[in-house]
Amino acid sequence: MASRDRYSQQSSSIWSGYVDALSALLVVVIFVLLIFTFSQFILSYFLFGHTGRLPFPDRSWIQPAMVTYSSV
Repeated sequence: MASRDRYSQQSSSIWSGYVDALSALLVVVIFVLLIFTFSQFILSYFLFGHTGRLPFPDRSWIQPAMVTYSSV
């Protein structure tokens, strides 16, 4: 009976190691995802500004694309 108790304690201690490793990996993945999301937000803010559009001074390049698309 004592050997079963020892096996049960050893088995549960190994399981807790796996849970700790997986939870640490999950925290690292969430942190990296947070950093990428934040950097994407900052990069889009600096590229597009407050309006959400690219700062093109002349929008005449849009007209040929619209004519080509409408004629198809």
